[in-house]
Amino acid sequence: MKIATVIAGMAVCLLGVSWSPAQAQFSDPRGYLGTLIQAFQNCGPSTAYQGLSPQVYQYIAMQTGGSGCYQAVQMLGQVNKLTVENQIMMPVGPLYSVRAEHASGTQSIWQIGFSRISGQVEYINFQPAQTSQGPKQPDPKTLPKPGRETLDGCVIYKVMCE
Repeated sequence: MKIATVIAGMAVCLLGVSWSPAQAQFSDPRGYLGTLIQAFQNCGPSTAYQGLSPQVYQYIAMQTGGSGCYQAVQMLGQVNKLTVENQIMMPVGPLYSVRAEHASGTQSIWQIGFSRISGQVEYINFQPAQTSQGPKQPDPKTLPKPGRETLDGCVIYKVMCE
């Protein structure tokens, strides 16, 4: 297993190709988002944050006092299921809305945007948890409408259009 990792790492170095965990998530963000949620709950591991852009990483560090933990995310509990609710292709890359169902019976809505240019997460946000009896739907005013990304999505998600 280690040999395959070393060979893959050497191939990346020799070819001059850069790769980040986020690049593999362009078509399905659930794996990486699940890793990030777990990291936000457990204050790491630090490798979970490697797919974040420097700006997002610094913002999270500022918000969490450098711990990488969010108390609100910790209180949600373990993620049982992630469901992609919406995907919008923005000029820089895909923006997803993902519903997380937690072991506590609560749900949360996450928005995560990946840059095809940097291969990193350029935008991430979540709405507070709701009980499973009445999950909160994403506010339609905050999600761009398909085909209108440059009209309303770029106003709301500026970083996904730069």
